[in-house]
Amino acid sequence: MRVVALVGHGAEWRAAALIRALAASGATAAAARPGTPGTGDRAGEGAEFVAAHGALWPNECFWLEYATGRSLLQEIPAINRDFLVLSIPPGLSSPHTVASRPVEIIPAETLPVRADIFGRPFLAAAVPGLPAQPQPAPAPRATPLRIGILGEERHHRETYPAVLATLGDAADRTFLSIQPVFLAPDRPTPRGLASLHGLILPGGSRLAEVPAQIAAASAALDSGLPLFGLCLGMQSLTTAILRRNGWQEAELEEIAGPGPQRTFTRLRDESGRALHRLGETRLVPTPDARLAALLPHGAAVRLNHRYALASPASAALPPAVTLHRDADGIAAAIEHPASAFCIGLQGHPEQGTDPALQGLWNGFLEAAVKTQ
Repeated sequence: MRVVALVGHGAEWRAAALIRALAASGATAAAARPGTPGTGDRAGEGAEFVAAHGALWPNECFWLEYATGRSLLQEIPAINRDFLVLSIPPGLSSPHTVASRPVEIIPAETLPVRADIFGRPFLAAAVPGLPAQPQPAPAPRATPLRIGILGEERHHRETYPAVLATLGDAADRTFLSIQPVFLAPDRPTPRGLASLHGLILPGGSRLAEVPAQIAAASAALDSGLPLFGLCLGMQSLTTAILRRNGWQEAELEEIAGPGPQRTFTRLRDESGRALHRLGETRLVPTPDARLAALLPHGAAVRLNHRYALASPASAALPPAVTLHRDADGIAAAIEHPASAFCIGLQGHPEQGTDPALQGLWNGFLEAAVKTQ
């Protein structure tokens, strides 16, 4: 096993390109990020990647899982691979040896890496001394589906890349051409919704975007536009449904504080102690629902939330809405018959390594095709 360490800014993103290129050449590779993720990294929204065991890690860690398809561990994995690629961000030192093998240092900035339209890295030229297979830039396809993503383009490309990358993978699997369209969150109703074929409401901690998410969800419900809510986006979708069903003052407690029409309220145990749900849980959809057709055997979904659908809000939902509850009785997903795909998950299907989650993204794009 050869051990290669990429050191410096963008190490994780470039490591992902190297691992993908090694795989294209027939080699096997594992990835690791030594030390405690978060040391020397941005705080706040820079640490929203939900690791398999529940910790919040810097979003750059997403790329290491993405490239290998395996849950990223803090420890250096003791597995048999042709290559072990270490990612060493600024502020951390690379080990000199791993498993008695010397570590080959490569300054991250020297790796010839480019990005496709979805921000996914690929190796654009050969690297001396490595069998990594360079990958050509993906050729553009004609007549793309326009998929809206609420939020600033820079945020999704540089800070929280999981949504774009996962969307790109779904486009590849379904042989569809996709044009991401970023909807500015500073407008009460995002413009350009009429030109879209589908809309994604992302998760994360950007609560300032919730009013725009709710407005966009309401417009999508009116038009029958395929709609996919991820974690916070699921909360916004649910709130939009309730506002259309008699709860005109519906709000998230996290934003407005306690009140009579609060859709999602603070999770607490029987003693009143606040809870925070982190890690993976198994989602088993309600039988005969649209979600059950997309996830016939369920899926492992990563969680990072402190608020859950309140009982009064659940009771106020229209009868046509289907709630999918997890083993703890918490609403894990919601679907509305407003379109061929109107689903929200109280979790992060854009993260995690369970291949079953691909069915969700495929179903979303298949519904978008029907709007062309």
